[in-house]
Amino acid sequence: MNLTKRTLRRMRQLYAAEVTMVDVWLGRFLDRLENLGLAENTLLVLVSDHGVLLGERGWVGKKFTEMYEELTHVPMTMRHPAGRAAGRTSNYLASTHDIGPTVLSMLGVDEPRGMNGADLSPLFRGRAPRTKRTYRTSAYSTYLSASNGRWLLISDRERDDIRLYDRRRDRHERRNVARRHPKQVRRLWGMILRDAGGRLPRHPDGGAEG
Repeated sequence: MNLTKRTLRRMRQLYAAEVTMVDVWLGRFLDRLENLGLAENTLLVLVSDHGVLLGERGWVGKKFTEMYEELTHVPMTMRHPAGRAAGRTSNYLASTHDIGPTVLSMLGVDEPRGMNGADLSPLFRGRAPRTKRTYRTSAYSTYLSASNGRWLLISDRERDDIRLYDRRRDRHERRNVARRHPKQVRRLWGMILRDAGGRLPRHPDGGAEG
């Protein structure tokens, strides 16, 4: 990345301005929802699909090799029609595929076969979802990642580029300790394979199977 500090600072300012704009218009949307009398019977779910690198790790935008917190840890906010659990947060490992089961549950509709997301609605009652999660996995292009909260694994499909971070001691994910902790690498890679059904599917670009 060949950007001057001044240019990078300006990019971050513009991004912050866009966040402010979204915040303003979301506020207007919520006001309108309230004024129309719809807020009391509407479940609102706000979620993002990925984060953005703003100079961190030498990149701007999203880069599939850089599956760090800046890209993968995104907000999910739910507003209950009756205001239940207002202002509370949860450390449950929620994901976008949980939205469908949650909305269907709130509507009293049985979810169809094939859905494997979690119903998050118990969180509104101060309870944990029935689906227990101790880790999460994700994939982007030819790279994959897994994390159990403490350890983060980032790797390409062929495992030529393996990175492991101990987030308890290295919160910003800067020190690759994969060689020092091969057991954790195998453990997290096993999580990826488990979620993939036992092996990695063939990549559309012709990547080798895992």
